[in-house]
Amino acid sequence: VIYQTLLDWKQSNGSDAKIGLLVKALWRCQQYDCAERLAQAQKIPE
Repeated sequence: VIYQTLLDWKQSNGSDAKIGLLVKALWRCQQYDCAERLAQAQKIPE
């Protein structure tokens, strides 16, 4: 279900489907854990 939702979001937003926008939307919906995990997964290892 989560994968399909993300795929639908990416397809509907095209080149505007930026990870930062998704994290902000999740945060506004009070999905803090999901937003933090997604942001953490996108960090480049040092």
